[in-house]
Amino acid sequence: MSDDHPITLAAAAKDKLVTRRLIYKKSNAKRYAADPAAVKERVNKWQKANPEKAYKNNKRWRLKNKDHLRWFRIERDYGINREEWEGIFDAQGEVCAICKNDKPGAKHGWHTDHVHETKIVRGILCHQCNTMLGRANDNPENLIKGAEYLFRHARKIAL
Repeated sequence: MSDDHPITLAAAAKDKLVTRRLIYKKSNAKRYAADPAAVKERVNKWQKANPEKAYKNNKRWRLKNKDHLRWFRIERDYGINREEWEGIFDAQGEVCAICKNDKPGAKHGWHTDHVHETKIVRGILCHQCNTMLGRANDNPENLIKGAEYLFRHARKIAL
């Protein structure tokens, strides 16, 4: 036996597993297309019977598909797709719409600023500017008063 034989067996086993998964995915897709309600019911039943496994499976999927989830949520919550979001971001120079910073300032990336009542997107913000608007309850008067306060105290310090 050569030294690379175990690696070849492992590679073959992996190829076989990948092939089996693809076949299973295709057959699952056919079943789902034929009767989506029955598949959803079967999955829900399994998840209720196996909550720990379901939690682990869902967590693993979410970790593997962060980018997909992000764009799914943006489309669901704001009614714009990835291309539209990127168009807004490109139009504002790929920087924060308020402070013009080119870094998002948070581990989750840029924030999609929107009117809370209508979900209409106003722009793309860095973490600090998004937090500032949130703390001001999206009220321009609060922001103006805050700016006036800062200017008043900046003059006192400068004197």
